[in-house]
Amino acid sequence: MDNETKTYKILSLDGGGSWALIQAIALADIYGLDTKGREILKHFDLAIANSGGSIVLAGLVMDMSPKKIFELFNDEPTRRGIFVDNWINVPDFRKYSTKDKLTGLKSAFSRCPDINRKVSEINSALKIDTEIVICAFNYDRERATFFRSNTKSPTASSGNNRLKNLTLLQAVHASSTAPVKFFDDPALIPYDNPKDGNARFWDGATGGYNNPVMAGVVESLAKTPKPKNIRALSIGTGNVFLPLGAEGSDSFGLYKVPEKSYLLSDIELLARAIINDPPDAASFTAHVVLGGSLPTSSNPVTDGSVVRMNPLVQPIKAAIGAPFPWELPGFSVKEFIRLSELGLDAVDQYDVNLIKKLTHHWLAGVANNQPVRMNGETLACEIGHHKYAKALAQWQSYDTSAPPHNDDNRQKIIDTLTKK
Repeated sequence: MDNETKTYKILSLDGGGSWALIQAIALADIYGLDTKGREILKHFDLAIANSGGSIVLAGLVMDMSPKKIFELFNDEPTRRGIFVDNWINVPDFRKYSTKDKLTGLKSAFSRCPDINRKVSEINSALKIDTEIVICAFNYDRERATFFRSNTKSPTASSGNNRLKNLTLLQAVHASSTAPVKFFDDPALIPYDNPKDGNARFWDGATGGYNNPVMAGVVESLAKTPKPKNIRALSIGTGNVFLPLGAEGSDSFGLYKVPEKSYLLSDIELLARAIINDPPDAASFTAHVVLGGSLPTSSNPVTDGSVVRMNPLVQPIKAAIGAPFPWELPGFSVKEFIRLSELGLDAVDQYDVNLIKKLTHHWLAGVANNQPVRMNGETLACEIGHHKYAKALAQWQSYDTSAPPHNDDNRQKIIDTLTKK
């Protein structure tokens, strides 16, 4: 960087399938519901994404507004075009067709011819200054892979030399092929030389990058030796984090009860774990690497360089003396249990409406925000913010070019979320 005092800003977008509509809404609240995608990208030096987040990032690159990106996820035919049933499968495994997903992605971006641009051409051809990175996992090499718009990045290896013609659409397809429990086969990406056949990829979560913020920090550190100048906005796609209950107890769906261990349940648990970002993992590591303080008292650390925005499916601690220790954040028990059991492949409109309701409650401060680190027993915030409004205020203090909060914009967002 020419100016060592400049703030280097990162946008990091988690994977999460249909839940990625949350990211579109967060960007809408920060930068404007109808703001063009490339205008939003101007606020960041680097944007990194995985899976569902890569679809959001592709939308920004295609100059789609947050509203238009939200509409992609809110449209049931579009979702069903991506999650196409694979009728030959073990129950609850390999449920969807990878080949048909690519067709669905093409259809979703059918009005965006630049989706077929080479990733390496994004910055020059589309006049975008923000560096773009999309995460995937190379099935054959068994290692994480990063598709970069800046092919001269100091962090780039020479391992993708045979994929110089990789398009943005292909990168998104590779990044969004969640393994084992979801899609039947790895994504096939043709090598530049047809004689070499195809490279095969799973979702970047397989390499540990469902939340890619730490990979974004590494990219940034390679360009500036001063961690104190780096700021990261990490936007998630919703997490379920319930208080622990005792084995064999009646949880009423509000507690996480230990499960019996057997082969199929363990395989499913591992498949789920790949695509989850438990609190305290990537965001916490990035916080420490960037020089963030660690708590020394009961007061949370709220001034770290990583701002985490992510709604939690989590009961709220009830007031002292209440008949039940936990309260639900604006949901009926039936709705809450359903929401806590939803996978990334939420397709039915009823289920997506629950995600929208969670997003609404999160913006309003009814549902909790995921801190950078929380106490696993009490669920208290230790680093970061337990409420969205506080996280928003911190990010606005870092991105001074972001527009001030606008009540009209927020009301338009609420209307968008609550419209049936």
